Amino acid sequence: LQSRIDWDDAPLMAAYYARLKDRVKNKLARRDRPDNLYALMESAVRIDNRQYERELERKKGQ
Repeated sequence: LQSRIDWDDAPLMAAYYARLKDRVKNKLARRDRPDNLYALMESAVRIDNRQYERELERKKGQ
């Protein structure tokens, strides 16, 4: 997609970030800002996956 619309990382990162869950944004805010779209996506997915795993852990403990 990026190559088709000829945007650099900054506007793509802003668009991607805007659609993230608030809880993922909160975790990202505690870290150094990723310097490219791939790094942002990788961090966001890792955070979201870990939060989902944690939710499952809590549900099993109830």
